[in-house]
Amino acid sequence: MSDEENNLKDMIKEIKKQNEEILAGKEDKAFKLPWKAKLTKGKIKKDWAIVQVINQNRNMDFIKAQIKDGCIEVAGFPRIATTDYMLSWKGHPWIIIPEWSIKPFSPVENYEETVKEKMNMSGRRGVLSTLEIEAITKKKGFGVIGWIILGVIILGVGYYLISGGNLF
Repeated sequence: MSDEENNLKDMIKEIKKQNEEILAGKEDKAFKLPWKAKLTKGKIKKDWAIVQVINQNRNMDFIKAQIKDGCIEVAGFPRIATTDYMLSWKGHPWIIIPEWSIKPFSPVENYEETVKEKMNMSGRRGVLSTLEIEAITKKKGFGVIGWIILGVIILGVGYYLISGGNLF
């Protein structure tokens, strides 16, 4: 090999080593709720919820708002806030509301829509894992070398029997 090829291989090894060190040092940060959206136990008991507002420019804001008569007031406009639209995060009620809509995101409607469009994963994961576990695997044969060794052994035993126990 030439010096150039060796230098390139060394450089590639060095880059791989640096990448592994960088990736090993990074840890995924856990999601932290902004301070202005955090709820206390007292506020949860008084029907407050975390509201995730999706703005027109697709940015998100987190606020807290009180639920009164199945409605939440966000940006001066009342929005629907019934249990059909409620999610839960670490025991805190959570509602996702697009800024352009009165109706929040509904997990029930989304699930029904995916079932209708045949795009849900609910039963597929269980079936796939069961199939992987119980998959019939093809038994491995001797292979060519195994058959050759078996043939030599049979020939050796045959020669031993024919010669009357004298090998040589």
